[in-house]
Order: sequence, then structure tokens, then C-alpha cells
Amino acid sequence: MKRTPLTREYTAGRLDLTGACAELADPRAFVRLKQQLYRHDWVIYAKRPFAGASQVFRYLGRYTHRVGLSNHRLLAADATGVRFATKLGRSVCLPPDEFIRRFLLHVLPARFVKIRHFGVLAYFAPKKRAGNKSRPLW
Repeated sequence: MKRTPLTREYTAGRLDLTGACAELADPRAFVRLKQQLYRHDWVIYAKRPFAGASQVFRYLGRYTHRVGLSNHRLLAADATGVRFATKLGRSVCLPPDEFIRRFLLHVLPARFVKIRHFGVLAYFAPKKRAGNKSRPLW
């Protein structure tokens, strides 16, 4: 088996192979799936952005650097409810358990990482990266 990150996770038993993926618990089935995937010629269709590469970074940044609810939108909290401002500027008050339920919808599961910490958008040297953003990524 080719030692890819996926194979390492599989071998270590860290993949959730339940439900529709249960048959992949059999190593032979996993190998067959990988062979099928590697035989396929994957074609990625990407058009040149209309406004250039910097527009793509701004567009992606709006989605990769967001939080479920920013602190400045929290208006009040007590035992009866949590009041916060919506994106439209309205004020909403929810019972604490409903507020927590909705807030936790934005919390990533264990071992998931926000994409902003990796790849092209990683914050490691923004000035250095800024000069390279119009260069092809491959």
C-alpha cells in the first residue's frame, strides 16, 4: 500500500469506518478503493479570475477567517437569555441552552482544523506571500 497520509491514518485506525464506509474496514476493500481512485484521471476545471489573483484571496478570506459570533455582537447575557445583534443589526434574545446549541454548531470536531492555518492562506509571512499571489500555484 502506498504510504500516503490517508494510508497512515487508515493503518493507525484513526479513520471512522462506520455506516456507508463500513466495508472499507477490510484492508482489501480499502486497497481496491485507492487503486480505483489512482486509476482515475482527475481533471480540475478552474477559470482565470476576472479581477485577478488578489480578488480570489479577498473572496476566500471572507469565508476562511470568520467565526460563529464575534464578541462585539454579544450585547447581554444572564440566566434567562443571551442577547446579541444579528448581521442585519437586529437584536435577538435566546434562552441560554438554545444559544449554546447554535454556537456549538460552529465548533469544529476533534482533529479538524480551520483551513486558514494551512496552505496558501496560512499566516506565516504575509508580505513575502503578497508578492507571490499572482504566480501559478503549480
